[in-house]
Amino acid sequence: MNARGTPRLGAALPRLGAALPRLGAALPRLGAALRLAVLAGLGLLFLAGPPALADEAPASEAAAGSEAAPFEISDVPSGAGVLRGRVVHEARPDAVAGVAIALYALDPNGRPGSRNSETDAEGRFVFEGLSTEATVVYLVGARYAGLPFPGDRVVFEAGSTEQTIEVKLFEPSDDLASVRVVQSSVRVALGSGRLLVSEVHRLQNSGERVFHVPTERRAGRRAPLEAELFEGVENFAMPLGVVPEGATRDGRDFAFWGPLYPGEQEISFRYDIPIETGARTLVKRFPSAADRIRVFARDGGPLEAVAGMEPGEVVEESGMRFQPFEVTAPGAAFTTRLSLRVPEMRADPGALELVEGQIILEVDDVTLQAQEQYRLEVTGDSIVRAEPGELLLELRLPEAAEDIRFSADASALGLVRTEGGVGVVGPLQPGSHGLGLAYSLRSGEDGVRLARSFDRRLPLLRVLVADTGVAVATERLHRRRPQRDGARFYLTFETFELEAGESLALDLRALPPRGSSTRATRVLAMVVGVAALAFLLAPLGSKEGADPGLADDAEAPAARHERELLYESIRDLDHDYETGKIDEEGWQTLRAELRGRAVTLLAAERSDAEASAPPAKPTATLACPACPACGSEARPGDRFCSGCGAGLEGPPA
Repeated sequence: MNARGTPRLGAALPRLGAALPRLGAALPRLGAALRLAVLAGLGLLFLAGPPALADEAPASEAAAGSEAAPFEISDVPSGAGVLRGRVVHEARPDAVAGVAIALYALDPNGRPGSRNSETDAEGRFVFEGLSTEATVVYLVGARYAGLPFPGDRVVFEAGSTEQTIEVKLFEPSDDLASVRVVQSSVRVALGSGRLLVSEVHRLQNSGERVFHVPTERRAGRRAPLEAELFEGVENFAMPLGVVPEGATRDGRDFAFWGPLYPGEQEISFRYDIPIETGARTLVKRFPSAADRIRVFARDGGPLEAVAGMEPGEVVEESGMRFQPFEVTAPGAAFTTRLSLRVPEMRADPGALELVEGQIILEVDDVTLQAQEQYRLEVTGDSIVRAEPGELLLELRLPEAAEDIRFSADASALGLVRTEGGVGVVGPLQPGSHGLGLAYSLRSGEDGVRLARSFDRRLPLLRVLVADTGVAVATERLHRRRPQRDGARFYLTFETFELEAGESLALDLRALPPRGSSTRATRVLAMVVGVAALAFLLAPLGSKEGADPGLADDAEAPAARHERELLYESIRDLDHDYETGKIDEEGWQTLRAELRGRAVTLLAAERSDAEASAPPAKPTATLACPACPACGSEARPGDRFCSGCGAGLEGPPA
């Protein structure tokens, strides 16, 4: 999840940052479905253990083939933050005491953490020692009457060390009258010999109670959400690989029995089915009455028509165009037929090119977190795929890589795990495709080395290292100007025309913390060194017999050089202050000293320039004639004497 503000990839990669939903800006926009899965699924592991799934498909079957396994949970990121909360129950104010509370956190690298607590007699609770980084997102949930109740997400604002939250409790109800399905959406895409299906169902509870039907009371009743999956369903999975409480699946039949909280929330899942080339017709049944039903596919195929549904305007998402088909208020149940044409595909690995890549790194004393983003290009005018058992492209990862994660659209690329990393099998439409992945490496006392190579030519690769106090050593990459994204700085490196099989390496080492006194010593030493340099250079321009012009030319560069070094020191000092390496008091003191020295040098340069300027030549004065009659001095231009009135013009020659 961005890493703390992932920098722009540039015009060529405008949307790849969003391809990793758990990175960067995606964290603040955790959807209702993901939040429900986190709190109703993982949160239960700490509050009351895994939910009972009697009369339901085993969780292992429900999540069979899922690429996302449940996370291992540790403590939340630590820091100086305090989160205070309060549980409220409008119908039963006396029920807020002794309520179990779970705090769930996701750090910028997608690692989860959890803590548990309990409310006091007034329904209050507190979590202390939390990280205040703006990229760490917290979710708080309560468990009451056997049900989880999620609160809003919490993010510490810049400069804030304390946040508050309120969690609302509701009495349970199994009255279905207040629940309806607002919209059901189905999206289909081509995979390698498979049709990839994702379904999102949006429900609304207009009542004032949380809807839930316990397992023992479900027999003979209708669930608020019932969905029939395509025939041949395989690899069914829900967000984070967790089957939330109230979700059941029996073969093709999926149902959700709650909890459904007042307001709207989403239930989503995905699966795939085998499919062959040529014309195909698939039957899709929507058992639950929905206000609106939509079916999506990528513009241009494979979906050609949907019976009983009208095509809508083409929409664009993440740089791809989709053609929707929809129907409004279809009735109590709706059955349709999807007409697809699966095109012939060519096995041509050479048609898939690596165009551009970017690696974003963050290192501390323990771990290096890496996010890799690539733009792929399929040339030609037909779909490409790999031969059975082969790959179109392989991205080999470091051998010690851990916690490997992929972007949400990995299945659409036909991404598979290989012995050395990940591979792309397709099928891929002609044009551009984005691929994102993330992993971590353990860092030791001497830092960590990241070595990368690719199985084909890469025209451009950027590496951005979060400037959290880290030293970077590399030979193949060229250092560029640092980039700033929000409040964070990134050391930037770049290389062009990386050949297939060519290796590049970066050695990263976290620098020890530097206080303001250490920084002050270093900066003042620089000022003293610059002054000493100026002192040593000064005699070169003042030797006896030297040409004054040469002396000026020697002194001026020395003064200018010292002043430019001071300007550079001021810029470095500002950078260290903005990245938190020096406190405000030390920054202001040192900046004033450096600026004062620079102003003094500038004034001295101007004064020396004025003093060394050649003296102005005196202007010639005209002699004033005297009156021949009375001897009075006349002014220039006078024709008559002002004393006696005699004419001043001389006699004619």
